[in-house]
Amino acid sequence: MTVADCISDMISASGDLFETNQKKVIASILRAEKIIFLDTCFVTKFFNFETEDLLKAFEKIAGGKEKSKIVFVITELVLYELKDSIENKLQEKNEKFFCNMSEYGFSLLLLKEEKICENIRPYMSYSAEAWNRRFSNLIHDNIANLSLAGRIRTDCRMPYYGFQEMGFNIPDTGSFVKDIIVYLKNVKTSKDSMAEELIAISLFFIFELTQGSSRNEFIFCSHDLGAIARMNKSLQTSYSNMVCRFGSITVFSMVQYMVSERILDSKEKVLDSLRKIMGETVKLVIRNNLPFQSVEKKISIEEAVEMIFANEKIDLIGREA
Repeated sequence: MTVADCISDMISASGDLFETNQKKVIASILRAEKIIFLDTCFVTKFFNFETEDLLKAFEKIAGGKEKSKIVFVITELVLYELKDSIENKLQEKNEKFFCNMSEYGFSLLLLKEEKICENIRPYMSYSAEAWNRRFSNLIHDNIANLSLAGRIRTDCRMPYYGFQEMGFNIPDTGSFVKDIIVYLKNVKTSKDSMAEELIAISLFFIFELTQGSSRNEFIFCSHDLGAIARMNKSLQTSYSNMVCRFGSITVFSMVQYMVSERILDSKEKVLDSLRKIMGETVKLVIRNNLPFQSVEKKISIEEAVEMIFANEKIDLIGREA
């Protein structure tokens, strides 16, 4: 069974938990003020906290829970990574997490990565060939930023093999982008970063339409610092004018926010949860008051939690466990 077949089974098993009509998904993304892309590890690591506390934080960040204020995007490969180990359905804890989100009033959108181009196309005057060429150029420009580039360069089974090279004869077929992305999804392995990197490619197409607009803010929630770094590099390479409309949230930074907003008030519970997630030590940037330079420091998780509750300005840059 292919990855695509497994995802199809998972969607059927999910009922109406997610909006799956891709035209409606894109329309909801374009109308929302804040668009939250959830990474697999962000969802699973937050099992160590109460889901309702996290949802309160998101509502506060967006200033409401209406679809015009905030929507949550789960790509199909993220959904796939959250599957049950035996059956083609969401793992029970993951399903409960999304059910809680839906019951809270949030809009959950399931984005089919290979369909985004054709559903953005009606909003723009690009021809199929122009879209195909733009996609090819984006991959070419980000070869050093995306780990999937290794497969694209070396897998001769890839549809339109060599498409990312300058001088490739780009076709005008409407299935060009779809065929490539479907292939990439079907060769996903358990340890790769395909899900996160297809989120970046999905954002490329959205930014092609929304660049220059200040209406939307896009947020990537992940526990994977490497994935965040690759996402930032890709956006800086291809859509530097959208960097101000993009942000990332880690589990650590969300906990900081939840403490500052008094959604979390038990130091002991926060310490216990972060220890399970982060391990015994973390590496932080500690931001000193001017004119003193910020410093990097490796400290115990206990010290980090004390600093969080003291509202000190710290950023996570590394962890153990």
